[in-house]
Amino acid sequence: MGIVVTPREVAAKLAQIKKQNFKSIAEYQKFLKTSRLTQSDVKENIKLQLLVTAIQTRIVKGIKGKRARHRANTRFVAEYLKRWRARTVCAPAYVFGRCSNAHGGHRQTTLS
Repeated sequence: MGIVVTPREVAAKLAQIKKQNFKSIAEYQKFLKTSRLTQSDVKENIKLQLLVTAIQTRIVKGIKGKRARHRANTRFVAEYLKRWRARTVCAPAYVFGRCSNAHGGHRQTTLS
């Protein structure tokens, strides 16, 4: 789709999140520790969220009405799954709702 999220965009979003949710750097560091997250984990999650938002925006661009936007999103997901499901491999150590490489494509795995 040609959608790119730059490190600068991730850094700006992280700064916004920190400002809105944490009173100090120490409070943010405590959050990381108790959540068992690294700074890299947080940045990767932000990047993924920015990508999802950009994709959703692109899908519904120019479409009026809540139902029509919902149908466009549903159609996109169906087309995406049809195209990429066969190429998706689920590693046993990760959580995925459905895996193309296991039991007809419907195996739940758990995070170890």
